[in-house]
Amino acid sequence: MQTYASSIEKQHKKVKYTAEKFSKDLVTTRKYLNMSLKEIQALDNPTTYKKRDKPVGASNYLNLIYKMIKDGHNPEVILWYVMEKGFNGTNKQLEHAIEYIAKNNFGILFRKINYVYVYSKKSIVITRNELLKEITTKNPNNKHNAIIADNLKLIEDKYPLVKTVREIFDNFYSTIMGDNPDKLDEFILKYETKKDRKGDSKDYESPIPSFINGLKKDILPAKNAISFSESSGFVEGNNNKLKLVKRILYGRANLVNLFRRCYLCFSFKKANFSLKSSFSLLK
Repeated sequence: MQTYASSIEKQHKKVKYTAEKFSKDLVTTRKYLNMSLKEIQALDNPTTYKKRDKPVGASNYLNLIYKMIKDGHNPEVILWYVMEKGFNGTNKQLEHAIEYIAKNNFGILFRKINYVYVYSKKSIVITRNELLKEITTKNPNNKHNAIIADNLKLIEDKYPLVKTVREIFDNFYSTIMGDNPDKLDEFILKYETKKDRKGDSKDYESPIPSFINGLKKDILPAKNAISFSESSGFVEGNNNKLKLVKRILYGRANLVNLFRRCYLCFSFKKANFSLKSSFSLLK
């Protein structure tokens, strides 16, 4: 690259012409042209950094600590649960992290943590993601979590919100997968916010107001999705693939490379596809 740049007569144009020649942006090209011979030789032997086997300190567990404090767990449970998850720092580091998050985010001042408390090995740990996956999985071919299924009643008694989420999802799923579009009106009527309803002692505040309002605005397409067998899934799937390619590539390369990447993503499904022939078409 430096040899090519030195052959350009117009010195003020060498970065631009070199960038076009090697399909690089101006910043990257300028960086390569300013590199010394020693720096160029060092590129052949990149530095291999030692990877950490385990997370260090409490910084990798701050989000977990925050969620457990928000759920109302006492500091002993939080401390020993984080330790069970692989924390390898000192007890003081973890204690200070718990106290700091509790004080600055929730205004809670914990008493001194009792280190005698031992986290029970028989405890069952269920994460939010696992719980949501279980209550929203309707495909009978997918494997269900037996532990969550056995303890779902206890979870719903402890956290009524879980029961509300499951009921709303089940209701909407049966509506949208059914064949009666009028059921959608019943779903909206059931879960929309109602003020000053006759015969009710209290107003009903919808747990999903934004979803209900959006559903009202697009009620006709939603009903058509129930009434007709046609689906826009194919188009939406391709749009999703194109947007994903754009996010991982377009900001760091030029428009030509974006086109090539998108072309290759869809051309491999063609009959008699070969990578060599696809590259020859893109040149």
